[in-house]
Amino acid sequence: MTIVEPAKRKLPTAEIIGKYFSLSPAEAELCEDLVAGLTLKEIATKSEKTEATLRSYLKNIFIKTNHSRQGTLISSILCALLH
Repeated sequence: MTIVEPAKRKLPTAEIIGKYFSLSPAEAELCEDLVAGLTLKEIATKSEKTEATLRSYLKNIFIKTNHSRQGTLISSILCALLH
């Protein structure tokens, strides 16, 4: 078993997330920010998109990934792509 300090792990990028889950660039960027711990409100401010737009992206992501909750989506991304 290998133990890696969390601070030394790199989170999956939008490009990797998008390719793995077949997401659009905007959807993948949203996932990247969610995995990094940002809220929808923080992401909206950062990306200059409305929270309604981000929620729409999130609904599409849920459909494409067969998830219905942000927590399980984030967990799935981390389990699949965190090395």
